[in-house]
Amino acid sequence: MSDAEQENLEQVMTRYKIQRRLEQNGVLRDLSARKRAELLRDYHTKSIDDKGEIRARRHLDELLHSLSILEIGYLCGVLAYDAALLKEARQILELKEVQTYYREYYPLILPELFLERTLGNRAAAESADPYWFGRVLALDLTFEGGDMRYFLQMADGFWIDDINIEKLAHAFEDKERCLQAIATPKDNRTVLQKGIAGTEDFLFFCDDLITLRASTQEEALRTALVALYRYWFVVRKGWLLKVLLRARSSFPRRRGDGMPTVKELRQLFSAAASVRLPIDEPS
Repeated sequence: MSDAEQENLEQVMTRYKIQRRLEQNGVLRDLSARKRAELLRDYHTKSIDDKGEIRARRHLDELLHSLSILEIGYLCGVLAYDAALLKEARQILELKEVQTYYREYYPLILPELFLERTLGNRAAAESADPYWFGRVLALDLTFEGGDMRYFLQMADGFWIDDINIEKLAHAFEDKERCLQAIATPKDNRTVLQKGIAGTEDFLFFCDDLITLRASTQEEALRTALVALYRYWFVVRKGWLLKVLLRARSSFPRRRGDGMPTVKELRQLFSAAASVRLPIDEPS
């Protein structure tokens, strides 16, 4: 373990508040299996309306995302191994109800790989550029930023005031309304305008994601990057793709100006749907 790898780990732990995330989710171990199953149920079966449940599930989502970031860092070979961290994470990821949550209800691949890593699998890409991981962190910093969080909440099935993803999709039938939303100062935007602006932000994010993915030839890293946001491109694909395609036509751009083409968007969704991580076993 090098000093640089230890420093990298500490920086990621701090940025993503990973120790705090572990402590927040440590309470899951104190619940009975029945209570964990109820808390981490599939929301299609029974809606999630209680504020305490929403908060607890958000804490788990934040932890799973943070551990996914760590997994990419380990794939890049730029993070030190911390036995206490791995043990604490494993105790949460091994809970049956937590596994059902990230394996079946909201399929995520990177937490599964991180669990394998806590059990001794230290696989890494063959020749990873450490600066590439830095670019992943920079990209992730833009995720859910600004008005994008309004768009993502709607895409995730939530209503904000009287606006949901279906109403947002219909808004893109009026190009003038869309342009007006973008031109309106952020603090003065209505919820619908925030959703429209957030959709544009997400399109810019997708373009950056596509560019970063294309910047490495390491298939394990290319796939891991898409897997990091796979939930949105696979689980929430239905209305999400419909809105993005409508928005793409409402915000006409030329290739290379920060917004993906329709073809590139479809390819991104396809790549997320076919995620596999061909990582060779360490020799």
